[in-house]
Amino acid sequence: MLFHPTESPDEFTKYWAVDRGDRMEVFCVEIAGYEMHYGVDAYENVLGHDGFRIYGPRGSSYDFYDYWYFDENDTPRFLAAGSNCLYETDLNGGGTKEL
Repeated sequence: MLFHPTESPDEFTKYWAVDRGDRMEVFCVEIAGYEMHYGVDAYENVLGHDGFRIYGPRGSSYDFYDYWYFDENDTPRFLAAGSNCLYETDLNGGGTKEL
């Protein structure tokens, strides 16, 4: 599966979608005038899940980090939101990372 933003005719709206081969499944919409510094990377064992996070600008000095994972039906599910200096670490020694 591929993750990517696709831009609509409205220059400020970006759609995040999963490529299902025969169709695109939109699961997130970002409305912002920013065009650069968006991305996706993987995470492991955060709040009991493995998945991917989308990141990008929401202001001149504010970046967002949205954590997503795929459930048992292969559907993208939102896990958590964070901003700027975000750390993934096992704070309580329970074996999973917290944010």
